[in-house]
Amino acid sequence: MLTVNVATLPASTGALNVAACPGGFYDYNGTLIPAGQSRTFTLDNYLGCDSVLTVNVATLPASNGAL
Repeated sequence: MLTVNVATLPASTGALNVAACPGGFYDYNGTLIPAGQSRTFTLDNYLGCDSVLTVNVATLPASNGAL
């Protein structure tokens, strides 16, 4: 008799928090993400399992000034 045990390798999750100017974009690996939005990417982690990364793009405050 042969018994085969299969272990589940762990998946990973993470978040990348960045910012862009109002009306601007953040370029994550060729994907442009507008300021104020988020995108989720499924990648491979170091074990070859799914890794879910959420990229959150905050909007930088606009500045006003006079010369």
